[in-house]
Amino acid sequence: MNEKKTLTKKIVVTGFMGTGKTVTGKLLASKLKWLHFDTDALAENSEGASVSDIFQKKGEPYFRKLEKRCFEGLISLNEVVITTGGGTLLDSETLKTANNEGTVICLWASEEELKKRLSKDKARPLLKSDFEDVLKLLKEREPMYKKMGHQIDTTGLTPEQVCQKIMAVTGLNG
Repeated sequence: MNEKKTLTKKIVVTGFMGTGKTVTGKLLASKLKWLHFDTDALAENSEGASVSDIFQKKGEPYFRKLEKRCFEGLISLNEVVITTGGGTLLDSETLKTANNEGTVICLWASEEELKKRLSKDKARPLLKSDFEDVLKLLKEREPMYKKMGHQIDTTGLTPEQVCQKIMAVTGLNG
């Protein structure tokens, strides 16, 4: 028997830095007429500091707990697009919750595309001056990212095109 899957009312957009999570999430939420929340922005608002400052002053473990709390506060909502920091769903409990409660979309891009996108952005806490450090982090996280939800390559795509791909895999229309 072929049962029709119930359409998701929660989309969680994750992936490595520079893959387009936040800009795509905002556009997707607008198209669907849903709410959009970004865990990094919520963490910054709750601390009154940038992600980079939180990392520097309180450390990565503190930040990871903070983003997990932010995510847990959002996942109970319906008709919501949640964009996460690149490390949020690396926590197995958070990933399990995301998969159980919504549809996880993992964005990725080629190394060349990431270098192009990230070369101008020094505000990211894990982005050091040497791009080799970024690639090392990507290689460490890649096996975990590949296990996360629907995979969408954003290389060479506009946020509009990425939204179209997300809507196609989720069965949603904006």
